[in-house]
Amino acid sequence: MPDGSRVARRAIGLVLVGCFILSCAPAQPFALQESGQAALPPVVLPTSTAPFRLTPNLSPTLLASPTSAPFETTRPVPLVWVGGEGTLTTLGPGGWQTFDFSGIVRDIAIDGEGNAILAPGLRICNGRLLRDLLPRAPGGEQDAVAIDPGGRIWVGYYGGIAVLDGGRWSQVPLPGDGSTRAKTVRDLAIDGRGVVWVATGQGLASFDGHTWQQYSDRGGPGTSSIAQLCIDRAGRLWVAHDKGLSALQGREWRHFPLDVVGLVRQVAEGREGAIVVASPDRGLLAFSGHGWQPLSAEGPGLAAGVTALAVDGEGRVWAGTGQGLSVYDGGWLTYQEANSGLADDHVSALAIAARGSVALPPLSPTRYGNLAGQVTLHRRPLAGVRVVLCSDLVVGQTPADTPCDGARLSRSVRTGIDGRYLFEQVPLGHYAVAAEIEPGRWVTPMRVLSAMLYRVREGQTVLADTIEGGE
Repeated sequence: MPDGSRVARRAIGLVLVGCFILSCAPAQPFALQESGQAALPPVVLPTSTAPFRLTPNLSPTLLASPTSAPFETTRPVPLVWVGGEGTLTTLGPGGWQTFDFSGIVRDIAIDGEGNAILAPGLRICNGRLLRDLLPRAPGGEQDAVAIDPGGRIWVGYYGGIAVLDGGRWSQVPLPGDGSTRAKTVRDLAIDGRGVVWVATGQGLASFDGHTWQQYSDRGGPGTSSIAQLCIDRAGRLWVAHDKGLSALQGREWRHFPLDVVGLVRQVAEGREGAIVVASPDRGLLAFSGHGWQPLSAEGPGLAAGVTALAVDGEGRVWAGTGQGLSVYDGGWLTYQEANSGLADDHVSALAIAARGSVALPPLSPTRYGNLAGQVTLHRRPLAGVRVVLCSDLVVGQTPADTPCDGARLSRSVRTGIDGRYLFEQVPLGHYAVAAEIEPGRWVTPMRVLSAMLYRVREGQTVLADTIEGGE
């Protein structure tokens, strides 16, 4: 396959969302009866409760002493970590930095020293070096990663969770009926007591170091598939699931149904305790204790849907989408491959360090490249056919005109007598191409409408695979 091509494993869709900077009044805790709010029992972790440090000859340390740190600390620690497919981008006092990553970054956790732990893998990055975390985590490909108050790393994978303690992994199988839904881990969150909360495809569970507890309360998510978890500063657990959004304080649930918040897929805590959520049908909403407030939907790039959400210490909202990284700081700013150091417009994970502040770099002049290819029918050049290029193809439905309908950027050319085509002055990014072999029948290089994307690089002409129109 020519250089620059890749098969993307991401869902493609178009939804309108919005976002603005949080300047909410101090949050008022929602009313819950104080009676019956029994505290969770003290947590006894599977092994020691001493602050966790990896042996230097086994792996990089998380909570390093000055004499055993494996990373040099002269470089400023990044504050914003952005995951994509095959890439990790950081933003800090030193500006943009990019790293190669195998596969799609699914989750990012930041330890007490400001290092990022990336799933799957696992890998650890201090902003200067990206390394494998050893010993290797169990479970094949990990879907979630979190760090407990003692500095231990927890991962979630199909069928279980595991903790890295004393240089060794301890595995804990998930509870449930053994079904695919029950074994699927969507997210992890760890509260101040060290209790590990696990979002699965069959509801919410918690592990206190000894036993599991499953939550089938009617007031909560029940057995709904859970998308994301968030624990706020007050210790409340926010659960985004298929029936809306639920919050657990003590032993009491408060539920916000679909007609109030929509199908929430992202949750983050904002300044002064406000909660920000993103849903494909309601956009971005904020809750400060007195109801939900819709946020501005005027930010460019947000039409692709929010795939990752975070709020920094200054109240700036960061929203990763399939069209780049948007941030509101008195006005909208959208970073993309073509105008910044962002390595992938399709943001899959986002984390912001709790300490420090980062100045927003200005947008760079748009950079361009070219993409070329050929269309054939039964291996013979096909002249005069329409070829389209766009950042996202419409999948699973018949397009009104082209499979690029509604895409942020769309171009169309026709093939020459030799079946070849050329798209010039294409902004840097990842693009799909499709050819109309006959009226209404669109074919990609893989012969079906798929998410094969080609990376356009500055000043280069990327060669796409031949589009063969034969049955």
